Amino acid sequence: MLSGILAAVGITAVVSLLFLVYIHVIWCLADCAVADAFDKGTKIRWVIFLSFTGCFGAFLYSFFATPSKVLRGVTVFATLAVLIAIPAFYYYGGGNNAATTTQPAAKSTARVKHLPKHAVKAVHKQPVDIDD
Repeated sequence: MLSGILAAVGITAVVSLLFLVYIHVIWCLADCAVADAFDKGTKIRWVIFLSFTGCFGAFLYSFFATPSKVLRGVTVFATLAVLIAIPAFYYYGGGNNAATTTQPAAKSTARVKHLPKHAVKAVHKQPVDIDD
């Protein structure tokens, strides 16, 4: 059950992160360019600011300047999804958790140790079923 929840949170977080990094900046630039709420000088300043600051500028524009409620809502949802997923994966996904650390398994040669050398050579030449 927990793994299913983590998978759903993980998929949502990855999609949200990809949105915030790639699509969000372009959406903010387009929103700024077509917004009727800004005059020409304000649009030019925001477009230059968004072009040079990327994701950071897109966050600022989305939270404080956009007239679009849809853009603001999607930005809040995507940001919360990423911020919730990071600690969830750290806590449940194995960050500093001794139960999830893996160590290499030691090779077991207990059955081969008591065999004579000619039998060991024969085992290596022909496959033998040890589980009998």
